[in-house]
Amino acid sequence: MLSKAVTCGVRLALALTMGLALLSFLVIPAQAQSPAIDLVIGGEEATSWNISDIKLGDSGTKIVRLHNAGSKAGFVTIWISDIVSSEGTNPESETGDTTEPGELVDYLVFHLSCSRLDSNTSLPATLYELPQSSSGSRYVEIERLYAGETLALIWQWEFLETGGPQNDAQGDSLSFTINYLLEELPSGGGGGGGGGGGDWAPTYQWLEIDILGNVILVKVSSSGKLLDSYVATDPDNKHKLELNKGTKITCTSGRIPRRIEMKVREEAVSTPIDMEIIGPAFELTGYTKDSVPCSVAFDQPAKLILSYNSSWLPQNTSSVFVASYDADQDWKELKLAPGGAAEVGEITALISHTSTFAILAKLEPSSLPPSPLPAHFVAADLSIVPSQEQIWESITFVTRTGGSVTITANMANDGGCEGTHIVELKINGEIVDTREVTIEAGQEQWVSFTLSGMDYGQHKVEVAGMSGEFTVSRSITWLLIIGVIAAIGLIAWGVVWARKKRVAQNE
Repeated sequence: MLSKAVTCGVRLALALTMGLALLSFLVIPAQAQSPAIDLVIGGEEATSWNISDIKLGDSGTKIVRLHNAGSKAGFVTIWISDIVSSEGTNPESETGDTTEPGELVDYLVFHLSCSRLDSNTSLPATLYELPQSSSGSRYVEIERLYAGETLALIWQWEFLETGGPQNDAQGDSLSFTINYLLEELPSGGGGGGGGGGGDWAPTYQWLEIDILGNVILVKVSSSGKLLDSYVATDPDNKHKLELNKGTKITCTSGRIPRRIEMKVREEAVSTPIDMEIIGPAFELTGYTKDSVPCSVAFDQPAKLILSYNSSWLPQNTSSVFVASYDADQDWKELKLAPGGAAEVGEITALISHTSTFAILAKLEPSSLPPSPLPAHFVAADLSIVPSQEQIWESITFVTRTGGSVTITANMANDGGCEGTHIVELKINGEIVDTREVTIEAGQEQWVSFTLSGMDYGQHKVEVAGMSGEFTVSRSITWLLIIGVIAAIGLIAWGVVWARKKRVAQNE
């Protein structure tokens, strides 16, 4: 019996051993795990709309509920696609029902409202003013959607009256698709709990960088730090702005900019006499969320790469560098990045804030243009009217009491610069009138003075070192002279006649 029991025990142990060995070769299915990010869309016509039989003044509201069924918080990007008119064509190429301009897509405007909604598009907006992709320069997004949280996104539309003909849009229909993309927020703030619980703090937002019309979107934290390294370049890949991961980007007010733009400066900027701007000057400007310009600072040096053509350099250029311009401090040479000037035609400088930037060439003294001569004024051709004589040292003429005298002189600027000069008229050594003239280099200008009501007598004139004189006297007209002569003649004739009469009576 004992031997039989031992035998059974051995057999049982052997069976267990073989069973365990067989189990080790079996594939055990992995346990399914819920995704970290899972967007569930609810509500009527959440992704595709068909708005039909539109009449002027129509409006409507749709509510879309966005639920994060995942285990981590994220942000939602929203854009429009598949816009089709009632005739089954793209509205941008549709000619319309009448010859009047415009279609329904031009008149229908949309407004979005939701907590944490953010956009760089002015709302309300037409469909083509809303983002057309998830990666374009325009964006509409919900900044954060916590794990397990549901947010209501309200879409409101209205057929606005423009005051012009809109018959081409009456009764039309329009269909389009609204796209929603939920992406995980970057780590760095704890883990999100269900229903938006936990102590996780969102740290993500977009920043646009526009280099001469080429726009990229970069991600920054809620404190303004870059979440990755980026290189923004112009369309021709000639001018670039390089920013390192972790660089803090803030306006001087402490706000985080929503846009940084580099464009060609239109206003001319002067330079010191021994320097010359090579190519255009560029303005690098920041803008806040509400599009207000602001000065932006980088807590780590950013690399500004500017290109130029070597044929643009003047002769006798001693050095080439990048400089920033400040209205108070003028041009300031910037520190070059390591190896920043190694490649001919391209310079890399380190910048710490937005400003006006340009490539400047330092000129050798031999190539400097001579300094222009100052303005210098010369007077000539003194004229006094009316005049009897034209004598340079002494000009004499006679005028009636109460008449006017005109004095003119020619002023010329034979200097090298434009200048302003005060011309004085002196009568008998006293200043009686002045004229202010501004004359360009190499030009001349006539200056005129008019006098009236002068006292009888001789008057000395002096203008810009030239002298003359005129006389104011009582003048007797020829009629008065003839009248006096006639009167004297009549008196004489009367005396002679009276004498002859007395003589005749005595005889």
